[in-house]
Amino acid sequence: MQPSLPPICVHLVFLLSACFVSATAADADEKHANSSSPIRIGAILPLSGDGAFWGVNPKRGVELALQDLKAQPGTPPIDVIYEDDRCDPAAATSAFKKLTNVDNVKIILGPSCSSASLAVAPLAAQAGVLLFPFSEADSISGLGAGVFRLWSPNGRQARRLARHIKNTEQVTSIAVLAIQNAYGEDFIRAFKEEFERLNGQIVAEEEYLPDQFDARASLIRIKPKKPEALLLASYIADGAAICRQARDLRVAPKLFGSSTLNSPDFFSQTEGCAEGMKMFDLPDPTPTAFRSRWEAEFGEPWPGLQSGAPIFYDMMFFLVEAAARAGTEPAALGAHLSNGARHVGKSLSLEFDSKHDLIAEHTLFEVKGNTLVAGSK
Repeated sequence: MQPSLPPICVHLVFLLSACFVSATAADADEKHANSSSPIRIGAILPLSGDGAFWGVNPKRGVELALQDLKAQPGTPPIDVIYEDDRCDPAAATSAFKKLTNVDNVKIILGPSCSSASLAVAPLAAQAGVLLFPFSEADSISGLGAGVFRLWSPNGRQARRLARHIKNTEQVTSIAVLAIQNAYGEDFIRAFKEEFERLNGQIVAEEEYLPDQFDARASLIRIKPKKPEALLLASYIADGAAICRQARDLRVAPKLFGSSTLNSPDFFSQTEGCAEGMKMFDLPDPTPTAFRSRWEAEFGEPWPGLQSGAPIFYDMMFFLVEAAARAGTEPAALGAHLSNGARHVGKSLSLEFDSKHDLIAEHTLFEVKGNTLVAGSK
């Protein structure tokens, strides 16, 4: 028979048990409170200027997601603060400092333009902020534990395009004309390495400034080289202008482009000069119902996956799901996203590889009648 405890011990055991139960309940309440705590998100996007296509459309995607998340039971309050970087690295840097120092933001969507993303990424690493750039430059890959790219690096499409041009199109000589920024330079570097590895010849290599829309001097230098094809690594308005100039000067019989030209805005400005142009891009699986809703909401044609609209919509849901599991502290949330987290969205299955690039596969497209028609993978 075990000896009985003195009365004072019985009271002590009871009090300790009560404290334990109370503490456990408090921990549970705190955990629940944290899971429903407000989520504050910053967004650095080109809401004006030549790159506004990749700023306005992602912003609209976020706005639609906020509508749907608000109607979803159990969703915590979400506050999104937008800053316009105009695709300018200095403006992006100022926007980042304002969001982190004044607004105390720890999660930032964007930037979209590669030069802006490369300016901001080191600051995000220093500040312990999660950054989700919608940019293509290869140099963004593996920039830090807190940088997750919402697109595929442009080196992948550039190398695929080089192999297609050399092996399938049987083109042995090509001229390249690229915008002089991180996007264009990375794209042409990857293309050139692969094309020359396959014994193709780059007969001319020209660059132009981001605000330059007249490339006729470069095209006139290219034409005597008699390239079998011309490759444009351009943005929308500049690409359309240069496409028309290349057609008028009859620079080359074949035309290829980078995926940044996949835009209704580009096709509306080409005056047919892009007919037959080929490029590699990510296919757009966004369902018809969502596209129709978009067009009814904003009164404009569906801008496509390349615009970032559906990806930013899906990323908002992904962040809310991830925060519910890991919390909103950047280190824990980043670790969760790095560890195979996946969200099946309206457009793509969002998941990141070991370099924190979006896992996605490019498809060959051809311009036919001012629209892109999918070819083979």
